[in-house]
Amino acid sequence: MTEALPPKRQAVVDRLRRRIENYRRHQSDCVPRYDHSFNGLVERDIQETLLLKQKYLESKAKRSKNKPEKKLPSQLDSGLHNASLPVSNRAWFNFLSHYLHT
Repeated sequence: MTEALPPKRQAVVDRLRRRIENYRRHQSDCVPRYDHSFNGLVERDIQETLLLKQKYLESKAKRSKNKPEKKLPSQLDSGLHNASLPVSNRAWFNFLSHYLHT
């Protein structure tokens, strides 16, 4: 804006510039805090997931000691379980299976 503005309009433009600068400053202050807290939440969720996986595997081992279960062949077992899920849950199941097995 190289052209000169009337004083009233210049005052409005200056207020808008200050307001925008305040929004930018606030955003630049808040984003690192948000990222840090979000990463902490993700890390906590991962730890909780691993703990639940460990508890599940321990309880599964205890159950298998107490009573023998009929086992399907591994190809049928994984395919049958995956096919019995609704489509929306199938993607979630595949994601969790991959995530927990790595």
